[in-house]
This record gives sequence, structure tokens and C-alpha cells, in this order.
Amino acid sequence: MYFRTEELSVGYKGKKVVSDISISLKKGEILSVIGPNGSGKSTFLRSISGLLEPLSGRVILDGREITAYREDELSKRIALLLTDRIKTEYMTGRELIECGRYPYTGRFGVLSDNDHKAVDDVISLTGTADIADRQFNSLSDGEKQRILFSRALCQEPELIIMDEPMSYLDIRYKLEMLDILKYLCREKGVTVIMSLHEVFLGGKVSDKLLAFKENGVFAYGSSSEVFNEGRIEDLFDIDDKGFSFIKSGYVLE
Repeated sequence: MYFRTEELSVGYKGKKVVSDISISLKKGEILSVIGPNGSGKSTFLRSISGLLEPLSGRVILDGREITAYREDELSKRIALLLTDRIKTEYMTGRELIECGRYPYTGRFGVLSDNDHKAVDDVISLTGTADIADRQFNSLSDGEKQRILFSRALCQEPELIIMDEPMSYLDIRYKLEMLDILKYLCREKGVTVIMSLHEVFLGGKVSDKLLAFKENGVFAYGSSSEVFNEGRIEDLFDIDDKGFSFIKSGYVLE
């Protein structure tokens, strides 16, 4: 397995938020993490990315514990798109995307011709040419999210970890992002771990789903396993009428 956790427990200041998480992913697979607000999705993502030290258990990336990697090694293997709002001074979208190349540029951060080509290729892939040369701070939240997604792709990572990457996007760009992720997984062998509120969209593209509720793992498995026999209703504490409304909104039939 390319990525796995073994009896992982995560939290802050010694207080567990989610316990005993054991999952595994092959290269090129997509895992979506779902669950109510406050169930531990963000804490889990920060812990597996190395930003937050787990309380117990292990995170293993390509056969090595994540703590065994140097920071510069991880920056070439893992790209992060988290919920932290970036504040920039006079940077354009393109300049922010170019930051994704810094793991490859050396200490002075000078982009080579190959780096510039990588930036152009990502801008073309994500369809951000019309906003790339505008001031980042002038962009809408959805446009900023597309730029930050492009920056993550510019790292050419093996693993992308994203926290609610589609929160600010309209349905067109949600679907475009999912198409891009599926392409990267299928053609480039990129592995994706992301938390989503768009439960059923995630179910459509994910190889596996991991659901958290009340300080524990509620369910883990394929979409058909996790969506089986009223589990989603129980996960979010919604009745059958509300579930039918939500389901029809994502055109599952």
C-alpha cells in the first residue's frame, strides 16, 4: 500500500478527537473524509500531513513513517490545500501558483524554463488563465480557491491532501475539480485524500470513504458500503425526507 494509518489517534493538547483510525490506499486512489462539523476531519488531515503530531499510532507514506521524511522531501511528495485563508500583498494569482514550484527551485527561488512551463500547464489544466494575472486579493472566494488548487498541483505531488476544497465553488467548478482529480489519479498515479461536505459527489468519484462521528470512525469502505442501509441518515442525524431532498439535489438517480 502507498499510504496507510495504523491505529491512529489524533487531537490537540493530549485530548483525542478521533481514535483508532486504520486505513490504506493504493497509488492513484481517492479517499473522501466525511462527517458532521466538528467530527475531526480537519484534525485528521493535519495529522496525516505532518502539520500536527498524532497522539498515537502511525502514518506511513510509501513504506516510511511520515516522521522519517525531511521537510524538503515531504514538500515534493505532498501538496496541501487547507482551510487557512492566505493573505498576500500585491501578489497575482500566477505568482501564487508559482509558489508551488519552490520545492524545486533551490534556496533563491528562481524559476527555470521548466518551472514556468509547469505553471503554464497547470493554468491550462485548471482553466485559470483569465484570473491568473489579477491581484489575488481582488478575487472572489471561489476564484481564490481555484488559484490555491492550481498552486497545489504545481508541486507535482504524489499525494494531495485537501480540506473542503470545493466549499467556495459553484457546481460547474466543483465538477471540473473532480474531473481534474480523476484525471490526475488515472493518468499520473496521484493519490488524493480530501474532506468534503458534498457527500454524494465524493461518493461518485472516491475509491473509499471515511466517515467520522462522535470522536470515532463511523464507517470506512467503498461508497456502496458506506451509503448502505441508512448510514448517511444516521451519520448526519437527518430523517428520510431530508435525505431524499439532499440526494435528489446531487442527481444520484
